[in-house]
Amino acid sequence: MEMGMNSVQPNAQFPVPHKSLSLDINGNKTDIVISKYEDNFMVMVTQIGCMGTILAASHYY
Repeated sequence: MEMGMNSVQPNAQFPVPHKSLSLDINGNKTDIVISKYEDNFMVMVTQIGCMGTILAASHYY
């Protein structure tokens, strides 16, 4: 699915609430998807169209 630059796509046919956008960073098309789960968020950023390394970060008080 192709999206315009700096566009936000609605939560169409996806099992969890999310926001996705595509923008240009230094001439590279960059896709960002932020998914909200019950107890955390997953942020995916890619310039090659697929997921690579998955990292987990947390902050507890």
